[in-house]
Order: sequence, then structure tokens, then C-alpha cells
Amino acid sequence: MVLIPDKFNSDSSQSSSAIRHEAYTLYGEELIAVEERLSSRSKAEANAVHEQGALIAREIALHENYTPNSPEMMNLMLRQLNWLENYYRVTEDRFRGLADLYISDSRFANYYDSFGSNTAEKLSRAMMYFANHFDWHDRK
Repeated sequence: MVLIPDKFNSDSSQSSSAIRHEAYTLYGEELIAVEERLSSRSKAEANAVHEQGALIAREIALHENYTPNSPEMMNLMLRQLNWLENYYRVTEDRFRGLADLYISDSRFANYYDSFGSNTAEKLSRAMMYFANHFDWHDRK
């Protein structure tokens, strides 16, 4: 299991083992817990979780009129947060970090932009807005 699945790896010269090493260097022990959680899922369950994330990206791409502060986008960002929680506990800092990663790492940017032009940028801006306005202290 790799933190950055092949779906996000647009650079075919970068091997799965190199991506795995990168992930372990960045995330260490936390990655082991994520991998254990993911490995307990059936292929159908894993595909269903992936599809939830893809559906959010498709909705963002489809609705170009959604602004980061629109109620529709805020609902999508709450769904994004809940979807990410399938993998690990999401804090405000982690949510912001992912927002940045989605545009700074070409593997993620290319994946999200495959749903529509500038989807990675729209997702990132909406995540940042959401992070600034969500009540993180009220979460259980």
C-alpha cells in the first residue's frame, strides 16, 4: 500500500518504492497506521471510498460558478473533510497542508485537474476558505 496511489503518480519514472520511501520519510509511524486501516478493507470498500473523493472532485469541476465561500462549496468541503477521515484524523493544519499539496505537487494537481480545468486550484482555495471558517474546536 502506498500513500500516494498510482492514480496520483503522473511521473511513470518514479517507482512505487520511491513513492513509498518518500511517504515514510514524511509521515513515518503514522503511515503504518494508515496502511493497516486501509489493508483491512476489501477491494470493493477501498474503491467505494476512492469514488467518494472522485465524486467531490467531479462536482467541483462541474460547477464552475461555485465560489470558495458559497454554501454549495462549503458543503463539498465538509464532505471532503469527512472523506479524508477515511484515511486519518484531519486537523486544521493537515487540511491546510493538503490544500497546499493539491496544487504544489504535480501528481495531485494532475489528478484533480483530470476532472476539469483548474479543479485542483478550486479545491485548494475552497479548502483554505473552509479551514479559516470551520469550527475545528467543536469536533469530536
